[in-house]
Amino acid sequence: MNQSPHLTREPKTKLASLRQEAGSAFSQVDLLVVCGVIVFLGALLMPAMARSRVSDQSFQCLNNLRNLMRAMQMYTHDYHDLFPPNPDDGNTRPGYNWCPGAAGIGQSSEFDGDLLKDLSRSLLAPYLATNITFFRCPSDTRTGRSTAASTLGQVVSAARNVSMNGAVGTDPYSKGGQLPVDGPWLDGTHSNTRNGPWFTFGKTTSIVRPSPAMLFVLLDENPISVSDGGFQVTMVSSRFIDGPGSFHNFGCSMAFADGRCEIKKWLDARTSWTTFAANYLPPNPDVTWIQERTTSLK
Repeated sequence: MNQSPHLTREPKTKLASLRQEAGSAFSQVDLLVVCGVIVFLGALLMPAMARSRVSDQSFQCLNNLRNLMRAMQMYTHDYHDLFPPNPDDGNTRPGYNWCPGAAGIGQSSEFDGDLLKDLSRSLLAPYLATNITFFRCPSDTRTGRSTAASTLGQVVSAARNVSMNGAVGTDPYSKGGQLPVDGPWLDGTHSNTRNGPWFTFGKTTSIVRPSPAMLFVLLDENPISVSDGGFQVTMVSSRFIDGPGSFHNFGCSMAFADGRCEIKKWLDARTSWTTFAANYLPPNPDVTWIQERTTSLK
């Protein structure tokens, strides 16, 4: 029996029609328009994504300081209200430093994370479960070859950029290691002592002026000025001895003696510290702000 011509031709007609529709459904012009829209949307979203990344890093940095301050508070509780040693020399002697070594650019401990894990040399380490990431702001992008035995030769992040107020802590070289630090740079000439004229704070109970809510203990320091574990401030001129960080939308993470943490947004562009230890004329209001939270006259 012969098959109907309609039954053989109809599928071919439908197939040709589908092919024609498929060929005209998405032209080259359409593709260019879609690509343009994607690029436009990407341009709109990228700043938001960048802000989100900065926000995440700011949150992480604040969390790092909170953990360090909790460790600091536990230490003072265990040691009769005494702060850990905070000498102005970057030593690595057991029992002589809250945070050992010189961790600045090109210095011996810049990429030595093992020092920060050493329970006898890094006196906050026992309270941190040896988690050394707390000592570094995540926005500090320095990397280099590790000098630590456990990771020798590997490319690692810088060990540390968090520093402690140079007017806070005990002097490990004093009798019994229980006296306050000298805070030598407070007078601008590296000659200040614990006897004055500026207060230094060896115990939590000695914090009166400024109050615990006003006295900064820790901050993330500008990698350009990082060296030992102390952040040095002069009280007698408008200049930075050490430079504060400005990673977080031109702000710095800071922790205070009452346990509070915040990001301080700087007001003066010179606080980027590209001028190093120069005197600021006119005076820099950010220097004044830090000075008010470092110490006071006796």
